[in-house]
Amino acid sequence: MKEFELRQIISRAESESLDFKAEGYDLKGSRNAFVKDVLAMANTPRDVTAYIVFGVRWTPESGSTVVGMSCQLDDVELQDAFGNGRVQPNPRFVYTPIEFDGKQIGILEIPVEKDGPYTPVKDYDGLQAGVVYYRRGTQNDRAVGSELRRIWTWFQNGDVGIPEGQSEDTWLRFFDAVHHFEYGTKYLLALDYVSSIASAPVHALGIPPWRAVIDFDPKSDISGFLSCIGGSISRHRVIHRVVRGEYRVQPEPGTHWFFARGLYGRSETLAVGNHRDWLKSYKREISIQLDRLARDISPSPVVAMLLWSNPTLSNHLRTLIEELYGAFGDTVEVVVVSIDAPSFESIAEDAGATFVKMSFRCLCNGIAVHYADQQNANDDRCVLPSLSGAPIEVDASDFLWLSEDLELVHRNSGLKGNDDPANFRRGAEVSWRNLHLRHDCDRDCTQLLRRQIEADLQRRQTIRINLYHLPGSGGSTVGRRVAWDLHGSIPVCILKSCSPQDTAERISKIAALTESSILVIVDGGQHSEREIDDLYEFLKANHTPVVLLQVLRRFQSQKPGNRQFWLDSQLTDAEADRFRDAYGKEVPFKKVQLNELARHRNNPQRNAFFFGLTAFGKDFRGLELYVDRRIGSLTEKQQRILVYIAMAHYYGQQSVPVQAFARLLGLPQSKTIDFHAAFADNKSPALDLLVEMEPGEWRTAHHLIALEIMQQVMVPIDNQQRDAVWRQALSTRGKDFADFCRGDERTSSDRLLELVRRVFVYRDNIEVLGTERAAQRRFAQLVEDIPSSNGKIDLLRHLTTCFPLEAHFHAHLGRFLGLNGEYDEALKCIDFAISLQSSDHILHHMRGMVLRQKLKADWDAGATVAQIVETAKDASESFEIARNLRSDMEHGYISEVQMLIDLVDRAGNHRQDVIREVLARPETNPFLKQALERAEDLLDQVQHLFAGEDPSKYVLECRARLQRIYGNYQTALQAWDSLLSRPEVAKSAVRRQLVWTILRRRDGVWEKLTDKETDRIRTLLEDNLEEDVYDTTSLRLWLRVIRQSHTPPSLDSIIEKVSYWKVNTGALDAAYYLYVLHTLRALKGSNQGAADAERALEECRMLARFRRDRTRSFEWVGRGDGVATLIHQSQLGEWDGDFWELTNSLDRINGRIASIDGPQKGLIELDGGVFAFFVPARAGVLFGKDENVPITCFLGFSYDGPRAWGVQRIDA
Repeated sequence: MKEFELRQIISRAESESLDFKAEGYDLKGSRNAFVKDVLAMANTPRDVTAYIVFGVRWTPESGSTVVGMSCQLDDVELQDAFGNGRVQPNPRFVYTPIEFDGKQIGILEIPVEKDGPYTPVKDYDGLQAGVVYYRRGTQNDRAVGSELRRIWTWFQNGDVGIPEGQSEDTWLRFFDAVHHFEYGTKYLLALDYVSSIASAPVHALGIPPWRAVIDFDPKSDISGFLSCIGGSISRHRVIHRVVRGEYRVQPEPGTHWFFARGLYGRSETLAVGNHRDWLKSYKREISIQLDRLARDISPSPVVAMLLWSNPTLSNHLRTLIEELYGAFGDTVEVVVVSIDAPSFESIAEDAGATFVKMSFRCLCNGIAVHYADQQNANDDRCVLPSLSGAPIEVDASDFLWLSEDLELVHRNSGLKGNDDPANFRRGAEVSWRNLHLRHDCDRDCTQLLRRQIEADLQRRQTIRINLYHLPGSGGSTVGRRVAWDLHGSIPVCILKSCSPQDTAERISKIAALTESSILVIVDGGQHSEREIDDLYEFLKANHTPVVLLQVLRRFQSQKPGNRQFWLDSQLTDAEADRFRDAYGKEVPFKKVQLNELARHRNNPQRNAFFFGLTAFGKDFRGLELYVDRRIGSLTEKQQRILVYIAMAHYYGQQSVPVQAFARLLGLPQSKTIDFHAAFADNKSPALDLLVEMEPGEWRTAHHLIALEIMQQVMVPIDNQQRDAVWRQALSTRGKDFADFCRGDERTSSDRLLELVRRVFVYRDNIEVLGTERAAQRRFAQLVEDIPSSNGKIDLLRHLTTCFPLEAHFHAHLGRFLGLNGEYDEALKCIDFAISLQSSDHILHHMRGMVLRQKLKADWDAGATVAQIVETAKDASESFEIARNLRSDMEHGYISEVQMLIDLVDRAGNHRQDVIREVLARPETNPFLKQALERAEDLLDQVQHLFAGEDPSKYVLECRARLQRIYGNYQTALQAWDSLLSRPEVAKSAVRRQLVWTILRRRDGVWEKLTDKETDRIRTLLEDNLEEDVYDTTSLRLWLRVIRQSHTPPSLDSIIEKVSYWKVNTGALDAAYYLYVLHTLRALKGSNQGAADAERALEECRMLARFRRDRTRSFEWVGRGDGVATLIHQSQLGEWDGDFWELTNSLDRINGRIASIDGPQKGLIELDGGVFAFFVPARAGVLFGKDENVPITCFLGFSYDGPRAWGVQRIDA
């Protein structure tokens, strides 16, 4: 017997087929006891060998403990104990002595035989002639009644049966209940308490892939379960500690560890009193946590294992089971494990859960044995290249953390796997093994793309490159080919999941580890453009050197351009030759067909997929016939499954989890589905049309197959109008698909909800809400393919019915209605969406966009200026709310600027002298009069936010339109001056407009102002501030112009004005400039300045804590005096990869390195007690070596505090 088999036996509980003895038999005094034990085992119905194990003590409370025997038994003596004629017939058994963990144990094996029952021939002490002894549970007794019938039946035909009142082997019952910890099922663990001094191998409970742990021990990480298994689970999972009020569920391999009675050290979360008090704090909390988990896990089946021992928490157990069923419905199976059946069995059974009576020790031992052969199955190290070329090994814990969002393409990638390319060539995603063996064929654009990436990696900047491709043209393969070719020289990763800020931190971690630029492959089919935009902004704010290669599917061709590549589905002559030659070598008997496909230049089927299908597709004679042969005989349900998979792939670029079809197939949601079995009753090879992307995830082999499936199922193949007619069924089929994705569970699946978004909402993987594109008549491709406008509206309304709490679905319906002129209905939809998610800036922006459309329509319909202005005011309020919620998004500014410019343009009937003839007239509506000034202010805020970057096409367009409105600047200035002289006019807005006009005449560049213009602007703004200290715009402009003045005010007087600004408004920029100005005082030697700067900085950090640009330095220390010391970022030119291009105006500051906490974090102490953050790796300084050395640096001011750049040792 092998050691692992013995360990597995010892880990089990006593049962009908297993008995433990601490010592062996004294055959002289207890011979009959031995005979009775063997007879009982031999007569007990079973289909496995029975064992009596000696040298092991077992109790229900503590399980099995190896104690060892004082002396070994002799098999000959044991056999002789039965003698001649004592028992008829004699049962067969074998005894084996074993040394185990340094102790002597013995194991007596009783195999299954069919010659019984075995009975004593005559009476002996403790034995009765003719009695059939057997095991009733763990006790030996005489068999009676139905027990005898069961034993006779077993000996005659081998039917084991289940005895009345008894159950099968406890471990097997448990193992079946938890589905053998199989792949595809998600596992939750809940428990009340585990002591850190438990004698069981607790670490084994850290091996299963727990998606979440509901922990009722507030001291779990100090002296409980988490403290026991933290090291074990951390080898393959990332633990995310979660307390009340924290609901984010991190992606795999994360474990959501929720402390259900709070956590010591977080006193506000604790609820350790009775059940009633706990319910007040945690009843709703448990429900929310489980709902979030259910959304993340669905539609996968779930097993919740509840490990309970404390009777005082029995009501907590009852509540937890109720909430589990409430959140997960039929997808969950709840298994309660406890040795204390009287306390918990009835609770489990009343709730419909499975109860397993098992000791904690047995449970841990059983799990340990089960995973014994798997713990070290994957010992591949993750080694990445560095900038110097030296290999860098990623720590195992870092690797797990990085793997939550990224797939690292490391040194060992592609070395293992299937060498057969057939699966890839018939449509599956290319594997690293395929790429390593060059199973793909180069495309013409591959080399150009690689060269561009290599050049951009050398720049050490944050850069995006777009590879556009038609569906099914092989864009993903080209992107991965480039990644594979480069992974030996630079760090390469694939974006799996994206939480922009967290993902940016992970990518920055790789950059810090390797000191290298990174290539990240982004599949647009898996991530929305908004997610990637946010990720890009965070990476850029962190100055992470990374190239994002975005592989983006488009239904229309895209024009190649700067960092923009296009991959057509139709192969060029050179590409077709490469495919023909490569596939001809694999299948030489198909050379004729491959030559025919390659030589027709204009054949739309001359693409990579058809080469693969021609070469490897069984009986392929054309796509229509190929698909028809595989779906023609399917049942209606099977066809629906294929259509749903086709729609998901064709319109959403998504695979579908097979578990989602449980209801459709009439199978329990809690059982893992065998997709092959779902089509086994039909001889048609329908699964030839599909590929399994990963276990349990299916899509069509190609988008052309997806399209053909939809067309053939929706319209008969012989219909001559099929290409046009099938689209008429899209609205109905689309609603069916939405119903399928919604399911009938109480909690909808996040996975299927995202699928709905990509099929019905996203356009080219972009959700246009919240952007200027929301004003365009562009919708998801499926919606646009529906020929009827009524059909489109019907489908979008149905989405809001299926998912009534999804605010964005209501907003998209509103957008469609708005673009069709139904503005009142559109606003109702969007207002309802806002009522669901009032803090979503996108919804408020969409409301402003609909009002902007209404404004144009009303103007064209002849509405009065007063009516138009009221609509414009309403839209402006919505845009302002959007900006307040998300101040770093350009769209919230530009959309209103476009509306204001359009308003001014229309008011002047597009005339050149609109300022003089309309805006500068006293009788003009005040809102209209101030529209130009408001537009300028918003554009200035955009320039401040994105200083140093190339302005977007929307900003350039707005500037050009403003240029046309201004016309002759001198005439415009005269008109505003004329208006300023009128006593009845509100002068502050007019003064600001004069400032903007003067500045616009100098291209918006402050440094180009003449002395006279500088003095004029300063006077105008100071007049405004004299009238109104709350005038934020004037104060912000004043802080810019005084730097150009020959007689700037003192720092103290400036600080006084900024202090009033902060007190009166609480604005972030007020707190920012206050800490900047106090820091300038401190650098000049003011002790009070350092203390004041620290207080202002704390408030600035608090106000900016959610901004992605909080680490970006907007102001810098220059060579001037007083406020003229400040240099705005816009004066520093372009970012060249390591620092700004123009540094002549900056001053170098002296300081000392105060601390080095690692390669990415350190502090420098400057004059006046000012501390600045810096990156030691960039400066080439080391921990334990370079502390306290003198340095010089450039000093910038971010919302998060001073930051030192260009750090140089003075003695270098």
